[in-house]
Amino acid sequence: GTLAVELRGLLPASVVVAAPGTTTATVLANGSEVGTVDLSAYVATVDAEAWAAAQSAATTDAYARYLREHPAGGYAAEAVRRLDELVWMAAQVEGTADAMSRYLSENPKGAHAAEALAWLDDDAWRTAESEGTAESFSLYLDAHPTGTHGATARTRVAELLIEGGDLADAESRIGEFLAVDAEFQPEADRLLGEIAEARRQAERRVARAIEQAVSISGRCSGQGAGTGDVQVAADAYRKLFSVRSAAPRQRIQDATNDIMARCMCSPDCAGVR
Repeated sequence: GTLAVELRGLLPASVVVAAPGTTTATVLANGSEVGTVDLSAYVATVDAEAWAAAQSAATTDAYARYLREHPAGGYAAEAVRRLDELVWMAAQVEGTADAMSRYLSENPKGAHAAEALAWLDDDAWRTAESEGTAESFSLYLDAHPTGTHGATARTRVAELLIEGGDLADAESRIGEFLAVDAEFQPEADRLLGEIAEARRQAERRVARAIEQAVSISGRCSGQGAGTGDVQVAADAYRKLFSVRSAAPRQRIQDATNDIMARCMCSPDCAGVR
């Protein structure tokens, strides 16, 4: 519609009618057109007064109100800058991930957007480090795929999977990491070398387990252990320590006890422990 305002200094009962966004208006007096008037000075005065009020209050609400009422005002750019600064200061004072995320949501192109992103990246990394698990580092990578700590997070995921004996998973994740980060190749080569060595060690453990099963069977032959028992024990041991796993020491001991039980050999059997 049109904007009708009554201006002081014109004829009594005169009205200025102008389309929104224009500075030239038609002057009506007693219902008749009597000419036109330039509203530039009036608009500038209203804008200046609104800006002065916003400056005096100096709050986020005041600057936001000015921008709503004067989106193309002469002080709009400065209002945006000051509003951004106030919102950023509030986010810093609160100092939480929610505050930083809120700043980015409200000011995606704000002057401090990069700082907010960096804050969130570092905060997520601190959380991942404090938990220190493959899952926590994976969550960091999911939330910050191009984060500052991405390379280190990828390495830690693979290392922790290898340490836990999840060699196949480690290989799979390394492949995923290479697909998104070609610069990870040198680290991938090192980690794949560790996986290969872990498998060689697992193979040696299996061989030693079979030898131990045969040895136990021989010492316990008088207590009912037979060739079938030895084979069952060896098969169980081989299954437990697949060459695709790096078994912790406790699992080795558990399997040794299992062999002894299958061979019906007392734990006190001489030489077994």
